[in-house]
Amino acid sequence: MAAIEDCQNHKNTLCTHALSFALLWTRLRGIKPLPKAEPIYQESLEWDDDGKEIDLKRPGKKTFSLENANYDGRFDEEGEDEDEVDERDSYKLSPEALAQVEALRQQDESSHEEVKKAESTALVKTERSMEVYGQEDDKLFADSEESLDFELMPMDLTDFGQFQTLNIKRAEVRFHEMTFEKGLKPSRTTLNSMLGVYTNALRLRSAEVFMDETFSQFELRPNKFTYRSMMQMYVRAKRTTQAEQLLERVRSEIESGDVEADEVTFGLLVDNYARKRLLRRALTTLEDADALGLQLQEKHLKKIRALTEKYGVFTDLIPENPNAVLLASSRYKLMEKRKVRAQVLEYNRKIGKRFLLPKTVY
Repeated sequence: MAAIEDCQNHKNTLCTHALSFALLWTRLRGIKPLPKAEPIYQESLEWDDDGKEIDLKRPGKKTFSLENANYDGRFDEEGEDEDEVDERDSYKLSPEALAQVEALRQQDESSHEEVKKAESTALVKTERSMEVYGQEDDKLFADSEESLDFELMPMDLTDFGQFQTLNIKRAEVRFHEMTFEKGLKPSRTTLNSMLGVYTNALRLRSAEVFMDETFSQFELRPNKFTYRSMMQMYVRAKRTTQAEQLLERVRSEIESGDVEADEVTFGLLVDNYARKRLLRRALTTLEDADALGLQLQEKHLKKIRALTEKYGVFTDLIPENPNAVLLASSRYKLMEKRKVRAQVLEYNRKIGKRFLLPKTVY
């Protein structure tokens, strides 16, 4: 009985599918057929970059070759040549006009030579007047702000060394006029400004002589801005030995109370050490600055922070990067880094040191 019921159910299912297919076929017979697809048509002519027609159906020729241009001779080349000749003839000048043009050209050349000669002569006079202070010294300031034409006369930087020397001589003339001619006693700010003229130009010997002799000549002592200017000069000139000697002098004067400690002076040397990958010297100098109660500027800590992170060194002398949240690839890595930093700093405090360096680090 169960087998008979299964057969009947199977027959009913087949009948249902057959009726559904018949109904679908009836509906599809009433739909209109799709329209016949139109063939793709390609324009036989195209144009190149010059606006000339190119026949794409022409066999054996590249569509971008020069041979395709005017292959059927439709363009009148002879006519074009004649038009070009006519144009050239129309632009020809008369003999009188040519003579005037030649005269103007010769006049321009002669005036240009005179200007060059005058400039060279003025330059020689200026260079001679730079040697001594006399009546010709006014020419040193001929193109300065005193002439009121400085905005219309851009600086000539073709020979920057000569331009820099001229500016130094200008400052020396003003300083000589102030101190010796008018008998005025310069202030420490004036001496630091004059010293900055030499340090900005990297005139090491002139700056050293000026600091050692001129300050004492006017019974003034260098202050922190004086040593800051000197340190910046040595760092820019890559004179690490002289910079270290200057810092030793600053330390001795700080201990004696003659000079106020300056975070920029220490920061410049720390940054110089970091750029030279002298990590141990940089951290030692940073520790000395911290002992004096100095907090270095962020611009002087960027290189040393990157160097310590490269070697996996953590110290409380270098604060966390203020942009650490923005620079972190993920919050998880930032939290892990902070966790490791806290553990290392706690260990450093236990052993009584500010930092620990591998033996391979100098």
